[in-house]
Amino acid sequence: MIARFERLFGDGVTGQPIRIRPLGGEPPRPSLRVRRIEIDPGVRRAKVEFQDVAFDGNGLVLVVIRRERVVRLERPTGKEQNANDDRIAHAGIMNLSLVFEQIRAGGDRNFGYLLGDRTAGQAVLIDPSYSPDAFVERAREQGLAVSHVINTHSHPDHTNGNERAMGLTGAPLAAHPALRPAVPLNDGAPLIVGNLRLRCLHVPGHCSDHLALYEETHRLLVTGDLLFVGKVGGTSNDADARTEWNSLQRLVREIPDEATVWPGHDYGVRPSSTMALEKATNPFLLCANVEAFLQLKSSWATFKKDHGLK
Repeated sequence: MIARFERLFGDGVTGQPIRIRPLGGEPPRPSLRVRRIEIDPGVRRAKVEFQDVAFDGNGLVLVVIRRERVVRLERPTGKEQNANDDRIAHAGIMNLSLVFEQIRAGGDRNFGYLLGDRTAGQAVLIDPSYSPDAFVERAREQGLAVSHVINTHSHPDHTNGNERAMGLTGAPLAAHPALRPAVPLNDGAPLIVGNLRLRCLHVPGHCSDHLALYEETHRLLVTGDLLFVGKVGGTSNDADARTEWNSLQRLVREIPDEATVWPGHDYGVRPSSTMALEKATNPFLLCANVEAFLQLKSSWATFKKDHGLK
């Protein structure tokens, strides 16, 4: 989809808001904010540095991401008077191809996700449990064909919509090889969705076949039941808890701070977060070592009560 900037300020003034008017019936998006513009009228190109935002399921702005695009100038409008005047132009830009929706599935505050590439017309459904019809309908409304149904792990509250979702879409199941899916996702393997690339990370602990899914271009991390907002997934014994600690530490090492975190349940104070925020505030990630992590897990009920957590 092409978005059209209605106003660009070509004199380099920073912080000017611009509006984008989608072409073709899409609902309006929030304004982006231009930080710097460099216009080269000789080649009819402009370098635009602007701030983009990531939203959670309630429309709350989570993180501001600065991006830079080179755009093609169309016919300029307005009067050019001097270098201090606003120069108005229109620019076409192909940066709205990402479709990413957090969907409240039901169950115990379960979240599932629709991730797609609008330009390619492809999408995947992630953990479409309890209400698979709603996931499939959202893909249809976005004009996307579902290529895979993905499970982060094999617990029934994340897999109970598989058969219905696959039946409605004809898409195969993609999951950890232990589930014997049609498309096994090994550790480190990429899953391509149009121009999007999902990196699959084996992160056991909460469940031995658990995967986290990381979309590298837009830095989206779907964590399933490994990492919640302010919390982590449950474990049944110390051995699993130690494994979970190692998996969490892998995320801390490999995932950048600006990545947004999208969990499998709405168990925290917000429906989503960032790696930087979790590293700074999640008590489990603040543990100095695995022994402190085990101690916090064993005393979690008391910790929550003492700190007013639910």
